[in-house]
Parts: sequence; structure tokens; C-alpha cells
Amino acid sequence: LRQNKVAVSLGHFGGHGYDNPNKDNKDRWALEVTDTTGSFIGGSSWLPLVLERYLPNPARFRLAWSLTHGSNPFYAWEPVPPGDEFVALGFIGTTTEQPPDVKCMRCVLRSWCNESKYVHKVWDDSGSGGRQGSIWIFNTLQYIGFVSGSDPPQKVSYDLKSRRFFMREYSDVAGKKK
Repeated sequence: LRQNKVAVSLGHFGGHGYDNPNKDNKDRWALEVTDTTGSFIGGSSWLPLVLERYLPNPARFRLAWSLTHGSNPFYAWEPVPPGDEFVALGFIGTTTEQPPDVKCMRCVLRSWCNESKYVHKVWDDSGSGGRQGSIWIFNTLQYIGFVSGSDPPQKVSYDLKSRRFFMREYSDVAGKKK
């Protein structure tokens, strides 16, 4: 059954400390892509093509940081976008040393984004021994990123230009790029 809309994962969300992120009253933004020309019954023949062209999966993941002492290992994975025209808005965390499947999230067109001015540390492992690392909220969408060490991230982070938009306004679908 073909769909006319799909929810897209752009990374993992974070909360503060050890609290459940669902209980901190912060909005977390996901991306839903809808083909307004398709229908619920007939679905969309364009949606898979749009996802592949404008929201591709990362080319691979790079291990950004890990915490392996104790009984609950944690691995922080930075997505590597498939080209310079794409960016990743969040990272992925796992409990295994195997990189996640690239299909677990998607990147977005750089032209759909602005540089994020919101970067906030939510946790670091200072005092726990081992390789120091920290977890940061990278944007107003509340996606997390991981840094080896406790200094602020050096890489640019991104926010979407808008909470709601039509692709023809932000891509080359209409024959011009903005």
C-alpha cells in the first residue's frame, strides 16, 4: 500500500540529565513529508523519489564518541551526509559498536536550513573517568549531537528555515532554487 505522507527521522532527541524527554514540556520537531497531489487511498508515486532526492539517507556513520565502561555501553554516531549540499540535523545513539543502518534517518538539503544559534549542553561525563564526552542539543528542533570532550561543538549545526513549507518554495522543484 502506497502512502501519500511519511514521517522522517532526522536523528535522536535528547532531554536534560536522566529525565524522560517526554516530561520536560519542550517541543520536539519531526518532519512529515506529504504529497498533496496524492491521496490516502491511491498513495503517492512521487514520495519515494522526493525522499531520495531531497532527504537522502546518510552515506555512512562516523563514531563520534563512546562510553564503554560499566554494564551499559553507549555509542554516539555522527551521520555523514551524502554530499556537500546536504546536512544532518541530529546524531544517533546506540548500545552496540556496530554503526546504525543508514536507513534509520535522513539528511536534508542545506538550502532548507539556517545555521542554528541554539546549542545547549545537557550532559557531560566529567568525573566518571575514561574518554570524556558530552551531549548537546544542537538546534531548536531539539536534536542531539555528541562531542568528544566537554567544549562546545566546533561544527556548525542547523535548523530548518521554517516549521512548515512547500518544497516548491525551498527547492528546485519549480525550476529555481531559493
